[in-house]
Amino acid sequence: MVWSLVATALRWLAAHPWVPIVLLLIAAAAGGVWVHRRREAARWNRVREQGLRYEMPQIDALHHRQFEEAVRDLMRRDGCPEAIQVGGAGDNGADVKATDPYGRRWVIQCKHRSAGLAGSAVGTPDLHVLNGTGRPVHNGDVIVLVTNGRFTDKAVAFARSQRLHLVDRHLLARWAAGSTPLWELLNAVPSPAVPPPGPEPCRGRDGVRKPLERHTGRLPGPRARTLPLAGCSHSSLPPSHPPRPPTTSPEPARGPWCSPSSPDSCSAPEGWVLHGR
Repeated sequence: MVWSLVATALRWLAAHPWVPIVLLLIAAAAGGVWVHRRREAARWNRVREQGLRYEMPQIDALHHRQFEEAVRDLMRRDGCPEAIQVGGAGDNGADVKATDPYGRRWVIQCKHRSAGLAGSAVGTPDLHVLNGTGRPVHNGDVIVLVTNGRFTDKAVAFARSQRLHLVDRHLLARWAAGSTPLWELLNAVPSPAVPPPGPEPCRGRDGVRKPLERHTGRLPGPRARTLPLAGCSHSSLPPSHPPRPPTTSPEPARGPWCSPSSPDSCSAPEGWVLHGR
């Protein structure tokens, strides 16, 4: 019975050869439309993330799960394309996880208050959970608690003692409504885990790469003298030289551009000049 039906169908298709062609064209057109819509959706997602802004009334009106998604999207806007929302049952204190362009792993807990500043303040119990899991369980480098409300004084003191970062309503408003990455708004963020790409290290007149020193007019050692090497100042770097990563130190950090134990790995970031003896 089955074989007879198959034979009949084949004979019908043989008598109407245009039918398979039409079906293939319809399938190809449907596939093309699907691919086009996927690409357009991805493009608009990128545009939305790059220009994403939130005002505080918008954030206050969100559901707590939507608040977590908003924080995730802000991290993506800042340059963390793999930021994910993981909040829910068994999240071990993490609602959003991300890796920034400098290789630092961010573990973020979100506390939404529908009443904003008038809502209950976030206290130390929430920080105890985050502090106990952020580094040991989630392997985070930067541990953050974000709220659209406020923190108790004890929570602020505890966070400072445990190297936790707090984002209250005022800081959240600056972050959400602007375009500055969160790591440039926080204090005492750990140094980048990976060095940013930079230019080729400068070389001395003998062709050997020299260590970098702050341009103070002196060199280390008993025979200190000033000898700037041509082509090694910041002004001589190519225009495509990327900016230094943000640092909380008032003076530019030596690492990761120049390690005292490995002077041959030096490059010249902004504000530094290479000297030789």
